Amino acid sequence: MGPARRGASSLLSPEGFFLGKMGFREAVAAGDVALSQVREELEAQLSRFQELLGGNPTHVDGHQHVHVLPGVCQVFAEALQAHGVRFTRLPLERGIGSCTWLEAPARAFACAVAHDARAAAGPFSRRGLR
Repeated sequence: MGPARRGASSLLSPEGFFLGKMGFREAVAAGDVALSQVREELEAQLSRFQELLGGNPTHVDGHQHVHVLPGVCQVFAEALQAHGVRFTRLPLERGIGSCTWLEAPARAFACAVAHDARAAAGPFSRRGLR
């Protein structure tokens, strides 16, 4: 929706596609994502929602929980607050680390998401997100 689709962006692969859940997570961890571009994309999506539906969404979350990543969660909380959005999902799943039926990579991903979600609770709360 945003400026990323019209040129080079830290949010896109060399082929012009969004990085995907693991690619985005790795790029954020490496410091390769410009948070200003995350904000631009989120603002564009929220504005388009408003344009199409005539109001703000009641809640917003990120695909594959990217909204709880370090740095991203602050940008996300600020943008939602500016648009009057009060609710988001905080993906905290009790006991996920001991779910033996999950294969190790999926369990590790779920535990990383839960860790990030716990850290995002503060920035979300400070911006009035519930």
